[in-house]
Amino acid sequence: MSSQSSPLFFTAIRESLREGITGQTILRDILAGIVVAIITLPLSVSQSIAMGLPPQYGLYTSIVGGAVAAIFGGCRFQVGGTAAAFVILLAPVVAEFGPSGILVASLGAGALLLLFGFLRLGHFISFIPYPVISGFTMGLGISIMMHQSANFLGLKLIPQPDYLESFYQSTLQVNALVLSDTTIGAVTLFLLFFIPRIHQWFPKSLVVLPIVTGVSVAITHFVPSWQPVTIGSHFKSSIDGILTSGLPQDLPQFILPWINSSGTSQLAWNFSTVHMMIKASISIALLVAVETLITAVVADRQTRTRHNSNGELIGFGMANLISPFFGGYCISGAIVRTAPNIRAGGRTPFASLSHCAILLIAMLTLAPTINLLPLSSLAALLIWVGWNMCDFSPSIRFLRAAPRGDRAILLACCALTVFFNMVIAITAGIILASVFFMQRMSSVSTVDFLPSHQKQSAEQLTRGIDRFHVRGPLYFASAQRSLEIIQPSKDGYAAVIDLSEVPFIDSTGILRLREAIERLHVGNISVAIAAIQPSTQTALEKANFLQLHPYLRVFKTSAEAIDELQLQKTNQPANPQV
Repeated sequence: MSSQSSPLFFTAIRESLREGITGQTILRDILAGIVVAIITLPLSVSQSIAMGLPPQYGLYTSIVGGAVAAIFGGCRFQVGGTAAAFVILLAPVVAEFGPSGILVASLGAGALLLLFGFLRLGHFISFIPYPVISGFTMGLGISIMMHQSANFLGLKLIPQPDYLESFYQSTLQVNALVLSDTTIGAVTLFLLFFIPRIHQWFPKSLVVLPIVTGVSVAITHFVPSWQPVTIGSHFKSSIDGILTSGLPQDLPQFILPWINSSGTSQLAWNFSTVHMMIKASISIALLVAVETLITAVVADRQTRTRHNSNGELIGFGMANLISPFFGGYCISGAIVRTAPNIRAGGRTPFASLSHCAILLIAMLTLAPTINLLPLSSLAALLIWVGWNMCDFSPSIRFLRAAPRGDRAILLACCALTVFFNMVIAITAGIILASVFFMQRMSSVSTVDFLPSHQKQSAEQLTRGIDRFHVRGPLYFASAQRSLEIIQPSKDGYAAVIDLSEVPFIDSTGILRLREAIERLHVGNISVAIAAIQPSTQTALEKANFLQLHPYLRVFKTSAEAIDELQLQKTNQPANPQV
């Protein structure tokens, strides 16, 4: 079944049912779901806090959005949830518009992702070059590390829409750091970097965070002045009119994303707000599409399977539409969840559903323990995640070995992501990659000029007939330079333009070819073109090329063209085979 005719909904579930689901498969999926939930829990909480949201928002996102994406999606191994890349993208939205801003923007992103899926644009992800993806991923990693500097140091700063401003303020107030928070953050970061990995799928965070939290609680018991900021002390939530500290032990509730608890709109619906929501929705949709489909491709390589890219866009479009109605924000696939799911034995979407169920159980039973986590430890966890996102070692190897143009693209995308945003970075990266590609392709298109005084074949000497053999595609980047060589010669009375090696021609190429033929005609040169490929001939016919040049002769081969032009010169009539 072709990608154009394949179903868009429930594609991963359809494929799993087609292959057959056994009791052993379900057991492996449940075990994989437990592993992924252990990884997801601290990441969901820390990423939500990093955006300026209460911790439950991240868990609601992974629970509700992850379940919807698993049901509707197109990759059996994908596990949806929060993503560190959203921290930099959405923190300014939260700072300016509050939680409703991010929920409404997620709704818009969901609608765009559904549109992408219905238009079957999933395969276009393969058009984004590696230097662009690597560059903006590195930039996101650097941005996350800078964004978490204030929480890592325990600085009480007013949240800024621009994380660069927040980082700048952190550098100015570094002398006001809180010793307890900074110490906890530094110890957490040290352990994450240097303790050995227990197992390939067992997360370090599950070892480090409980140890650091336990030690911090013990120190607080004996040293009253040791008071690091924790989830429980920093966040307050109103559940059914009751004020709750930290992470509430409560199921996700149905809400209207744009309405607050008092029944009024949290957003001022003016031009500025709508404009900001549209920009945020587009940015979210692009980031979800890129990160989700790249992760699905990685999953394909690890499992030797093939996902449905358009079905995956539909699945995450539905997830981003439904999640905000239960307090969750935008959701995407991520390698940090999907790769452990594969290594732990997950084989169907039931593994992702199991992960969502485990997260819900953990939220309802472990909330008091989770509330003891220091914010600086979670900031250190995100700094570690940001460092891993940068993937410096492979990037350095790439920069050493890659062509100069690819190096420039990677570094430009990284810098643009840090100082502007990922949409500008990806757009600029694709434009730069296209420019470099066109520059390289322009050198592929050439014209071989065989003057009239040279032999055109092994058996005949055709004096007075110039031959121009065009090689390569004729398009806007190559046609001008390639066809400039076609000029009337002093000794020539005729010219043959051989198009046998022109696979395609665009409107610019047609225009430049027309100019070349007119130059020859004005110079009293009889012109013939020969050996036109079918795709090139179709383009010329659509442009009415022959009608605009009635003096132009068309032949099947260059040899026929040369023979006819020679006969014409000696006044011996012949009927060319057109």
